[in-house]
Parts: sequence; structure tokens; C-alpha cells
Amino acid sequence: MDSDPDVEWSGVDAGFSPNANTMRAPDVSVAPPPPRKKGWISGVPPLAVEYADQGQNEADLEKKIKELLAAGTRYIWVVRLTGPQRVEVHAKGVRMRRYSASDTLVAPGILRNPVPVRALFDRRSAHRATLRNLLQREGYEDLASVLRAGARKGKA
Repeated sequence: MDSDPDVEWSGVDAGFSPNANTMRAPDVSVAPPPPRKKGWISGVPPLAVEYADQGQNEADLEKKIKELLAAGTRYIWVVRLTGPQRVEVHAKGVRMRRYSASDTLVAPGILRNPVPVRALFDRRSAHRATLRNLLQREGYEDLASVLRAGARKGKA
């Protein structure tokens, strides 16, 4: 997600403080660049990703989801590592939706590109998504665009 052309900042276990009495650190956060000061980041990220495996305290996870959504997080993706590959998407005022490994996730206004669910589990899929994003950051739509540009320059 960090490589998405529209992402300016992301963090792993970055600490956010939605209010003076609450501290939350999503596994992965996508947010505007925080101020350059030490300590917790005020507010919440627009997109938070939580990885849930065996032993996950579901009550704590539900509390975290509710607090983040109430404080302004737009999307929370819960990546379930146990059982079939799937992601639960939580958004304020919308019923939770489950996505399978063959689906893609979107976060309009946060990420430019859809994220294949498989890329959250599979390294090769993640590399493909990252390559697409990095090429777009350099002005190319995809690898075929790079090859066409190279062929044009080779003939010039």
C-alpha cells in the first residue's frame, strides 16, 4: 500500500491518539504525513489494516475497530490469517463485508489502485501490485508502457 501513487505516508504499528485517553496502533496505517515530532500521532489514519491470527483477542479487536471508526477512520481491513484467505472490511455506517483471495479491495480517496486480497497474503502478488504502483509513480501505466517507451527510444 505504501507504494500506491496517492500514498504520501504509511506506518507499521504507528501510534495514533484519537483523544487524550485513547492510544491505538494499527498493524498498518495509511495517513497524511504526521508532524515531525516524537510521540503519538493525533487523530486516526483514514485506512487501518489489522492482521488477525490464532490467539487474536476478538473483543479487543472489535473495540479497536469501533473506536477507530468513531474517531474518523474511513476503512479498516482485517486480514484473517487463519482459515481461508479473506479480508473483512469495516466502514462507518456500513455493514462489514468479507472479501476472498480472488477479490480486490478499494479505498477511494486514500489509494489510487485496488489492492488484490491475494497481495496481502502472497509475496509474488504483492510484488506485482508494488511494481504497478511504482511504475505509476514514474508516469507509466504498466510494464507494457515502459516497454513501448523503450522501443520508441530505441528507434529514435
